[in-house]
Amino acid sequence: MELLSLPRVERHLNLTDSVYATLKTAIIENTLAAGSRLTEAALAEQIGVSNTPVREAISRLEREGLVQYLPRRGAVVVSITAEDIREVLEVREVLEAHAIVRALQRRTPGLDRRLAELVAEAEPLVAARDQRGFSRLDMELHRLLVQASGNRRLLRVFENMHDQFLMIRWRAFDVPGRPLAGHLEHKEILAAFLAGDAAEAERRLRWHHQHTRQDLEAALASAGGTFGD
Repeated sequence: MELLSLPRVERHLNLTDSVYATLKTAIIENTLAAGSRLTEAALAEQIGVSNTPVREAISRLEREGLVQYLPRRGAVVVSITAEDIREVLEVREVLEAHAIVRALQRRTPGLDRRLAELVAEAEPLVAARDQRGFSRLDMELHRLLVQASGNRRLLRVFENMHDQFLMIRWRAFDVPGRPLAGHLEHKEILAAFLAGDAAEAERRLRWHHQHTRQDLEAALASAGGTFGD
């Protein structure tokens, strides 16, 4: 396995949890790209632990769908297919379209202010190509809308799929023009929300996810059908 710039784990934390967090971040942020083999011994040496916490962390990632075991290859990072993108973004569109209408029924000055802050804070990050910072704010913005719906089960679904959402968000940032387009779409969603126009806010949010899917599917087709391998 090619050596990567993975950080050493923090030994004051539970080792398996620390290794798990390190590997999950590397997978989500594409440091460990789709199709990468996860060799226990090489990973253990690089991040400074024994094989056991690496094995346990890989098993945990496999249960969460970020790693799969293939014949003659062992553990590898999952690839992202067009079907994955379609399914995940369809879930987001349906979930968040309902959430934004409910959030408008429960809106407060504090919610309006925080949504506006998040959109404003994202603008310089798009210009600076700050992928980590923009992805964090993007997820916080969408999570806030779901949370503001007041539906705890909707929020639980969102949280359960957080890593899948973030993996796709991270890869969308690399599609030429998508970060700026996504930011402008956020501004349109915010404008409709602040105007109290539920139908327009829902329409803009649905278009945001549909447009993201179209751009990612086009990029995927150019890449040969999967991100990775």
